Amino acid sequence: MKKILILLCFAFNLLAIDLEILKEYSDNYIDALHSFLHKCKYKPNIATNCDKKDEFVKYFKDECEKGNGEFCSAIGKIYKDELIKSDDKIKDSINYYKKACNLKVATSCYIIGTTYEIMNLDSNNDEEKKSLLKNAMEYYKKSCDLGFKFSCTQIQTIEKEQKQEKNSKYYYIALFIIVIFLIRMFFKNKSKNM
Repeated sequence: MKKILILLCFAFNLLAIDLEILKEYSDNYIDALHSFLHKCKYKPNIATNCDKKDEFVKYFKDECEKGNGEFCSAIGKIYKDELIKSDDKIKDSINYYKKACNLKVATSCYIIGTTYEIMNLDSNNDEEKKSLLKNAMEYYKKSCDLGFKFSCTQIQTIEKEQKQEKNSKYYYIALFIIVIFLIRMFFKNKSKNM
């Protein structure tokens, strides 16, 4: 029985990922993975153990699938920063941030909100802009409800801008009506004087 236990422990150690490699990058494994991948991508001649990056990424993805929101958020950031290959970095990043948000990671909800808000600013299609801003507000609300104060502030800012935009439309409509009214009065008075 002891031999079996020893063999199982040995086999487990062979399969385990040496997370201590990441310790040289940060005490926090999530920040460490990001720093590690950044070095492997941008400074491969200085970085060490880059051959293990696929193992680390797989480990983080597995932890995310097990329900650890912080690991999902880390993978989202890694995709966003293009530290691992992806056919659609925005889509992959948002998917992992959404998983993290659903697992109640407030900052991930906020990041999704800002991503949608930036996409809204870049869009030229009015319907798409409305949809993107609606999505941004939805995720800012989730983040705010989870206690992330920046999201609450962002909601207030967007609502204030929308109110100002709406008021400015009414201002220009009122100004247009006044100008038309004044023009009519001018021509009406001019025709009376002739």
